Amino acid sequence: MAKRLPRQSSIQVLDRAMSLLDALTHTDQPLSLKTLSLTTQLNRSTACRILDALQRHGYVEKAGTGFYRLPEIKTNPLNMRSIPEMAEDLTAITSVNDKLEQSIALPECVDSCIHSPEPIIEVLAMDTLVRVRDAINETVSLARFDNGDVIFTRCVGSQRVPVTEISEGMRLPLHLTACGKLWLGEQGIEITLEYNVQRGKFAASTLNFIEEENILHESRRAFKRGYGNESEETQPGIASIATLIYDRSGPIAGLSIHAPIARLDQRWAAVLKAHTLLLTQQLCLQQAA
Repeated sequence: MAKRLPRQSSIQVLDRAMSLLDALTHTDQPLSLKTLSLTTQLNRSTACRILDALQRHGYVEKAGTGFYRLPEIKTNPLNMRSIPEMAEDLTAITSVNDKLEQSIALPECVDSCIHSPEPIIEVLAMDTLVRVRDAINETVSLARFDNGDVIFTRCVGSQRVPVTEISEGMRLPLHLTACGKLWLGEQGIEITLEYNVQRGKFAASTLNFIEEENILHESRRAFKRGYGNESEETQPGIASIATLIYDRSGPIAGLSIHAPIARLDQRWAAVLKAHTLLLTQQLCLQQAA
């Protein structure tokens, strides 16, 4: 049974929604409203309201009267139709926390992005990386996907120890990174199986080598919950959490937080989702212009 997340954040609605999603992530079977209420220690009416909201956005589906589960195949939550609704929700959510509200503000460089020689996403994301780093004081990175690899193109480090070894220009196989696992899950089983066939070049890796069935399991699990995780697969003692940034063609980059295992908080996924949603919205608006 999923363990309730400790209350450390003032964003109560996000904490409660994440606890419900966490409970559903830990089982492949539908759970009743009563079970979810007991697991998360939420009263039934509160749990029901949040589950209904999650269902409207495609994160949860009903499985009979009073039962809920994660969708087997979830529609991209960041498509253009859902962006205005989710952005409206985020506006209400971020207003309760001044520090996060400041960190989620859109970068002032938006208007000059089209004229930059760098990819637009890297210009847009730079201010975001700094804001997230300053809010949580951990290393934050932006990564692109290239031919079975993740390439870290931007990295804003933290002065806290131990220091993470992620640096700009570093290239790692998809299955060893949090954003890479989520990308594989987004692409589906066929692409993941094809990746497994082609991954022989990674066989020499000494960092927690993952077998094919585990790659499938981890990528599917990341997709179902909407964020990716890795633990000590890129650096001993360090774990990461990541979400994806989309344009009109699909996922193009990953935003990740890297921290020692003892300090990594799974609820940071909500912070990352807020930022990647805003970056996605801005990219799509730029493409539509």
